[in-house]
Amino acid sequence: MREDDTITAAFLDFGSHTIKAALADCKADGTFTIRQQSTVESEGQIRRGIIYNLKEVATKVDELLRQLSQLAGCPIDRVYAGVNGQSLHSDMHEAELTLGKLREITEEDMNTLRRQTADEDFDSRYISIADDVTPAYYVDGSWTNNPVGVQGSNLKVSYQLLLAREELDRNIRRVLEEKLARETEYLIPATIMSDLFLTTEQKRFGCALIDFGAECTTVSVYNRGQMVGLRVIPLGGDAITTDLTDMHISLMEAERIKTKNGSTLSASEEEAKGEVVVQTANGMTSKSLPLREVNRYIRARSSEIVRNISTYINTLLPEHSLSGIVITGGASRMTGLRDLLTKEFNVKVDYAASILGRYGRENSYYIENAEWHSVYSMVYYVAQDLAATHVGPEPSAQKQAPTAPTEQPVTRTSEQATSTGSDYPEDQLPDDAFAGTTQTLINVEEIETKAQEPPKKVTRGSGTKHRNKGNGFFSKLFSGGLIFPEDDVDE
Repeated sequence: MREDDTITAAFLDFGSHTIKAALADCKADGTFTIRQQSTVESEGQIRRGIIYNLKEVATKVDELLRQLSQLAGCPIDRVYAGVNGQSLHSDMHEAELTLGKLREITEEDMNTLRRQTADEDFDSRYISIADDVTPAYYVDGSWTNNPVGVQGSNLKVSYQLLLAREELDRNIRRVLEEKLARETEYLIPATIMSDLFLTTEQKRFGCALIDFGAECTTVSVYNRGQMVGLRVIPLGGDAITTDLTDMHISLMEAERIKTKNGSTLSASEEEAKGEVVVQTANGMTSKSLPLREVNRYIRARSSEIVRNISTYINTLLPEHSLSGIVITGGASRMTGLRDLLTKEFNVKVDYAASILGRYGRENSYYIENAEWHSVYSMVYYVAQDLAATHVGPEPSAQKQAPTAPTEQPVTRTSEQATSTGSDYPEDQLPDDAFAGTTQTLINVEEIETKAQEPPKKVTRGSGTKHRNKGNGFFSKLFSGGLIFPEDDVDE
């Protein structure tokens, strides 16, 4: 940290289409300035968040970091990377300690509770990439924020672990730490965005944050102030684009008409008469496509994605208990998607950009472009964490971390000009809950888990150290399989 209590940090987001990088000054008072940004095409080297070609991605990331440093005219103090992708999911765990008699609970009791899980066996295919998320403590059945000092005879904790296949985490580490020799801290954008976009009241009464990406859709669900589930559904905006190529057009043309002309809304009289002019797959000629036909493809796949989301949320929350939805991600901008969600859930659906707008418009580029929300949330989190942990020269100089940052003016590159809780539900989805459905127009590929050898059992290990809202205990491997088959998707 420099003398003016500022760090200059780089933030990386590994997406299926692009690797995004931003350079930001984060200050000890919780403010931040995003100074530069740059992107590079992933070119198929990253699929559903998992890096496949380590050498190629390392070269791309190295160039991004060098470019940011040169544009800003200063060295990079720290590097932060987001971990998100297929197989990332939460799993609720519980631990209980019987004290024997009514007495005051001590820190040693808490340590004993934590050690109870140390000798358990877990499925070696998964690792814990973040420690206990939103733990809920109960003393003699009553919720308490901090059990130490409370009198009782029984202590219980329920908490969510964030788990994933090892390669999701390992490959990012190999690129940054081994190949580029960059000391890196790892963040979980899904949980950070939930803290940024969802209010305490929303989390108390039941809500969901849905991040619509290119190849995945991440769903984070909250109730009674706690996270009750997080899943990554291996379907995103690219599935719609691929479907449209069945009309004998290129992927580029399919993406263009999806975002510019397409809609998930029900057919209208105007749509019935409309046409879209596109380039044919060979790029030599053009042709007209009925807009109604284009939107039939879009509605079919969009409806499938929304049904998968609905199936998952309905297993976590009691009927009619969802109070709202916030959507983000590049694919969230598709025309009619918010209306489709409103119709499915009968709740208010907000764009995350409209919520960020309440915080001020200084960093408007990163607020208005939903594909940058993951990066923006990481910058916000680091600035707030810096404010919360910074020790100034005098006690009077300390400031509380604000609810939202007071942001500095942003300099952009030329590229940019263009309550109490209770036990969580333990319902599980049927094995085929996330299998693709066959539409009237489209044969959607079946999403299923490939046959595997019986998993080995291992004693709990310590996994990667990730920055997270949890208090750092109970990091362990996963015992048991996923709620739905999300790990292997046939292409």
